[in-house]
Amino acid sequence: MRLPIHTPYKNGEGGVKVGLEPIKESDWLEIDDLFNSEIELKKELYDSHFNDIHQEVKESFESQVELLDVLKAHLEQYHPNHKITSVADSLPLKNASLMVQEDLVLMLPRGEEYFLGAASLCAPSNWSLKEKFKNSLLGTTNATK
Repeated sequence: MRLPIHTPYKNGEGGVKVGLEPIKESDWLEIDDLFNSEIELKKELYDSHFNDIHQEVKESFESQVELLDVLKAHLEQYHPNHKITSVADSLPLKNASLMVQEDLVLMLPRGEEYFLGAASLCAPSNWSLKEKFKNSLLGTTNATK
């Protein structure tokens, strides 16, 4: 199997540009006037369509905790007036997803590749979490079913 020629790069260096530009860390997450209504919608989706919007493999738990910690620190530093609320839930990714408007997708390493190991996907853009879950960036077959 051939590795992709173009891959995401840390710090926005290298690779091909597809209309994307690196941003300042302070601009990473945006909190706008729709925050409360969008978080309420996420909560409703979690209650009514949990398996459609949330998937995770067991080995993603540590990465979920790390993401939750990174989001908390980022919000405290760059959005100090934003009230961070947590839910009484043992799913770190769910907690993280209810702090931000964005969807959250964790890619995990498997050998030389990465696969979709956990996601909170409430607003997909023409793709299905169930179809992509556990898949590699390089292919479309579920290698870990």
